[in-house]
Amino acid sequence: MTLSHLPAPSDVPYEPWEGEAEALAAAAAVGRRAAAWLRSLPAPPDTILGESLAAAVESVTAGLDPRDENRPGPDWTFIEGQGGADSEAMTVLAAVPCAAPAATWLTPDQQVRMVAVASLVVGAVRVLVQDPGTAIRSELAVIWALLDHVIAWPPTLWRGATVGRTCSPTREVRSATQVPSGKGQLGGRLSATLRQ
Repeated sequence: MTLSHLPAPSDVPYEPWEGEAEALAAAAAVGRRAAAWLRSLPAPPDTILGESLAAAVESVTAGLDPRDENRPGPDWTFIEGQGGADSEAMTVLAAVPCAAPAATWLTPDQQVRMVAVASLVVGAVRVLVQDPGTAIRSELAVIWALLDHVIAWPPTLWRGATVGRTCSPTREVRSATQVPSGKGQLGGRLSATLRQ
């Protein structure tokens, strides 16, 4: 009797997920928009919050790879996926929440949005390595919608004012119920959160 061995996992041809190409193209596009927004901010030349951060966002979103997921290794070991992300770029993104509070050349609004951009990109990598199929079908789209929302949000809504109250004799900040709700469940959840 002849025994044939099953091919090792690395020898199995990769079969793309449905909608994978579109999802990865959307990731690269939103990454370019986020990087452009980051480059529009003032930044000293010796900080990671300048070009280094913009380049990291652009690199990670353009290089996402569903094949680089969490997976079992030989001899019952566990291989932690990287989602195609460069480790140096991920290090820059992970440092942003600690570095942003010291960025006194930025407004609080810009600091918060910068942290949100970095955190959302890191989150996209994490959901992709944990469950590529679900990430491609739904989760990444929600993350990119949030990222677009962060970089497009009018900064005057938050600066020096309490939502729904007058911040100057001649101008009143829009109330939370007037914030555009967006499309689908994401916009509904966001509006509901703001109204609380």
